[in-house]
Amino acid sequence: MTGWRWDAAPQVADNSSDTGTLTFEVKIDDEGEVISVKLVFRSVSREVANLYEKAIWDLTFSPLANNPNPPPSTTGRVTFKITNK
Repeated sequence: MTGWRWDAAPQVADNSSDTGTLTFEVKIDDEGEVISVKLVFRSVSREVANLYEKAIWDLTFSPLANNPNPPPSTTGRVTFKITNK
């Protein structure tokens, strides 16, 4: 997301054998808290998508130095490319 970085990369306990791609639209508030997550593309099972969505809800973001006064909300996308384990 422009002007933001996540505090830690998403942690997903995915023990499935699914491979594919997931894309989520993520909206955060001006304090870096996730306020909405919308699945916009998936090529894996719904169960696997749910694991990754939960990981996004657990994220927090911090503004970059060039973003000292963030807007009330910011929207971006997060894409996961899941490969065979």
